[in-house]
Amino acid sequence: MDATALADTFFFDRTRFALPDARSTGGRARAWIVYAPPDYDPTRPTPVVVLLHGRPSNAASMALISGMNEVAATNNFIVVYPEGLDNEWNAQFDVAGSSISLSGQTSTLPQDDVGFLKTLMSDLAVDFNVDRSRLYLGGFSNGGFMTQRMACSGSDTFAAFAEVGSALYVELSRLCQRSPPSAIMFMHGSADPSVPITGVQLVNPQGGEPIRITLSVQDSVAAFARRNHCDARGTSTTFAESGRSPGTHVVRFTPHDCDAGVEVVYYLINGGGHTWPGADAEVMPADSFGLTNQDFRASETIWQFFSEHTLQPQRRR
Repeated sequence: MDATALADTFFFDRTRFALPDARSTGGRARAWIVYAPPDYDPTRPTPVVVLLHGRPSNAASMALISGMNEVAATNNFIVVYPEGLDNEWNAQFDVAGSSISLSGQTSTLPQDDVGFLKTLMSDLAVDFNVDRSRLYLGGFSNGGFMTQRMACSGSDTFAAFAEVGSALYVELSRLCQRSPPSAIMFMHGSADPSVPITGVQLVNPQGGEPIRITLSVQDSVAAFARRNHCDARGTSTTFAESGRSPGTHVVRFTPHDCDAGVEVVYYLINGGGHTWPGADAEVMPADSFGLTNQDFRASETIWQFFSEHTLQPQRRR
C-alpha cells in the first residue's frame, strides 16, 4: 500500500474515515473493554456479546464476575464490556420523566444509553468484522435493568437478551408492551437482598402505600411473555443438585407457544442471592451477595441461548 496516500486520505478525506454519528452522552467520553477470542478471523463475520455491569461496578468487574471470556474463547465470539457513566446505566429516567433513582437520590443520568449501546455496535464494526445479525446483550443488576430496557428499545439491533438480578421498571411497562417481541432470558435468586424477587419499593414520603418501582420478577417474566404472545402455561424443570450449592436449587420455566424465535426463559434460583450463577465464591462472597448456585454456569447458559437466535430482517432498521 502507499502509506503517504493513505495518510493524506485519512487527514483530508474525512468521509472515508468517518465514524458513525455520535449520540448524546452529556458531553462525556465513553469507554469499553473488548475481548477477541484466539481464533478470531477478521475475514469472517463474528458474533458479539455485550455484557453490562451492575452499580456501582465497572467493565473489568463484569468480565471477572461472568467469566465470559473463557466461554468466548471456546465458542469463538467477541465480548464487549461497556462502562456506564458514573458506574451505572440510565435504564428508565428518560421514560419516567423523573429524577429519582432507586436510592431515592436525584439522578445524574441525562445520557442516552440506548443510543450509546446501538452506536457502540457500529463503532465496533470499524475495527472488527462483526456479524450484525448475531449481536446479543446481557447484564447484571443495574446492567440487567438496562438489558430489559434494551429488550424494549433495541430489538432492531440485538437478536436476544439475558438479564441476571433485575426486574422490569413499572415506568417501562407500557413501552415494553408496545415494543416488538424479542427473545429474552431471566435469572433471579429468591433470596436476592438487593433486588427482591417480590419487586422494589420505596417509602412514600407523603405517607400511605409504598411507591412500587419495579414489578415482581414473576410479573416481569409474565409481561415479556405476554408481549411475545406466549401461553400462560409452560414447562418447569428442576435441576439435579450437584452438592456444590447447599441451600440453593434451580428451576427452569419456559412458557409455551411463544412467537417463533422470541422465546422467554426464566431460571429461578431458590435460595440464591444477588449473584451470577457459577461465579467463584471469592468473587461474590456470600456475606455480601448471598448464596451463589454452582449447579450451572450462567455465562455458558446465556451463550447457548444467544447462539440459537439471529436478528430477523424485519426487526432491523
